[in-house]
Amino acid sequence: MWLVAGLATVALGFPAAAQQVVGTSLVDGRPVQLMSDFSWKYVSQTGTSCQSVQDQVSFCGQDAGWRRTSSGSGDAAAMYRLNDRTYGLFIVEGLGLEDGISAKMMRSAILENAAKLSGGEGKDVPVLGIEPAKVDGLPSETVIYVANSDGMSFVFLNTIAMDKKSTVQAVTYHVGNNVTDEMRALHKRFLDATRLK
Repeated sequence: MWLVAGLATVALGFPAAAQQVVGTSLVDGRPVQLMSDFSWKYVSQTGTSCQSVQDQVSFCGQDAGWRRTSSGSGDAAAMYRLNDRTYGLFIVEGLGLEDGISAKMMRSAILENAAKLSGGEGKDVPVLGIEPAKVDGLPSETVIYVANSDGMSFVFLNTIAMDKKSTVQAVTYHVGNNVTDEMRALHKRFLDATRLK
């Protein structure tokens, strides 16, 4: 009798496990969630729920499969995971253009920190590009670079959004050492899901 009850419990557990999101992709240019049972579904563009990252920043990427992993550590206000190869984070600072912060200053700081992560100051960090971007309508720029940590390479797409009183870094990073169109598309969707107040 316990065998039947045990099998029923296992069988009832399968539907929940079958619906676990294991990644995202694009189908006909629209974002989809990839499920653990090898199925997929389009990501709803309506009814998106948003979570507060910090006072002036919210993130609405949960419907696209981004899962918050922590409220932040170190300088990060919040950290997210999409899958085993793709992660995201936000750094929010209460200094902005009125305080003398500039895009050039932020690029230098980002690359200096990447050099420290890769093993020391003065180390060259490969910059793969600097591209225009928008965060919730605010003109911004994305610095794309490679950093190494514990023998692994990561491609960082780090978007810097500044207004008069604050600076927000919206970052996605991926296992690898070359930027791909898929990484750029994922990063754009990460930015599209970011709200500034």
